[in-house]
Amino acid sequence: MPDSNAQSLTGADGAVATPLVARPAAAPEFRAEPDAVERAQPAATRYRRRVLLVLAGLVLAVLLYWGSSYIFAYTDDAYVTSDLVGVAPLQEAEHLLRAAMPDERTRKLLAMKRDEPCLVVIRRTWTRGQIASVARLYYPGSRYEMSGRFRP
Repeated sequence: MPDSNAQSLTGADGAVATPLVARPAAAPEFRAEPDAVERAQPAATRYRRRVLLVLAGLVLAVLLYWGSSYIFAYTDDAYVTSDLVGVAPLQEAEHLLRAAMPDERTRKLLAMKRDEPCLVVIRRTWTRGQIASVARLYYPGSRYEMSGRFRP
């Protein structure tokens, strides 16, 4: 049944058009509130997930602690030195001291000023008549000094 308030419009070609009439929106759907079991299940799942994450974190921390102590035990200077001396006893050592200007990389690594000299120590050690180690050590001149005391 046509609306009494709606007017029809006739076009030049004789077609009739009626305006659209606004209809009320559909009523919103209401869901029943979930019962206690439905609400507790996601919370229990979240709790389990948190407990598992905490346990996994603790296991990881223990493994990292154990692993680092294992690595440090076998790379510690005292361990390496005692092992090396046991296999190849030190027979002779030499230190050569020089004052020098460091290259750019060394200067940056040691946080030195551009015009600051450094002390270079070249250390060589021998065992069984052969060179066992060679080291070139750099020390910033403004922060280190060498001294020695000898008795005849």
